[in-house]
Amino acid sequence: MKIERLLSIIILLLEKEIVSANTLAKQFEVTKRTIYRDIETLEFAGFPIISYPGKYGGFGFIDTFKMHRFTFNTQEKQKIIEALNLQEQVLSFQKNDTIVKTKLQSIRTKEEVIVPMNFSSVTLHHPRIEEQTNQKLEDIHTIIKNQYKMKITYITGQGEFSSRIICPLALKLENGSWYVEAFCELRKDIRFFKLTRIREIDIIKVTYDKRNIPTSTNFSSQQIEITLSFQKKALGKLYDFFLDEQMTIQEKEVLVTFPYQSTGNVIPFLLMFSKDVTVIQPSWLKEKHKEMIENMQLLYQ
Repeated sequence: MKIERLLSIIILLLEKEIVSANTLAKQFEVTKRTIYRDIETLEFAGFPIISYPGKYGGFGFIDTFKMHRFTFNTQEKQKIIEALNLQEQVLSFQKNDTIVKTKLQSIRTKEEVIVPMNFSSVTLHHPRIEEQTNQKLEDIHTIIKNQYKMKITYITGQGEFSSRIICPLALKLENGSWYVEAFCELRKDIRFFKLTRIREIDIIKVTYDKRNIPTSTNFSSQQIEITLSFQKKALGKLYDFFLDEQMTIQEKEVLVTFPYQSTGNVIPFLLMFSKDVTVIQPSWLKEKHKEMIENMQLLYQ
């Protein structure tokens, strides 16, 4: 990530008199062109960097430049270290940020206290599935960085295996699941592919230009207003999904009104609440919910 890389470059330049572009490129696993752009960014930000030509040349700060230990105050250092700790847990394959964290920790005073922030997992997956997902994250991260295409075997919403060639654009964590946002050559549009549904990944070493990726046609899909009635005992769980202003708390029930993409499927969400939810509107969703419950009852007849 660029911000972390820039901080790491600053620290390396403070440590050493001269660092070559090739060394920096290998350190951060990027191209030398990216390093040159990073150096320009730092120069524009006011850092006094000198370029040394020749075989043993590279980049360095002018001799009189020193970074004061209180460039970051206590709160700022704590926030940065906590953020890097959390990123390290979420993206276990990100190793470069350790340099920044170590250096920030080394300039702490004895009086400063870093409050630990930890979590065992960002998803609800089985530990082995979590390991598989982390491997996919690392693979796709590398593919995105190189702007390669990839071929995936994907499980559709109908439970069928589908082969897709996609141009991956970004990784997203949403509602406890990882997705890759990508342009799908089959659908000719931007799609989100859930990583647990991706069963195979093959790198296609053909680069693409993000500027040529068409914008999605899905974002303009119409939003509908949904009103649901929940049993009062579901209130605690509702705060995981809805805002205060979307809920009307009554004596025995909680009414919730919220917008929803018309292309989405809200039925799995309703089934999660079992008999504690009733659809008020729209009428077609009420019928669809009722039909799903009846079909489930048929399984045990």
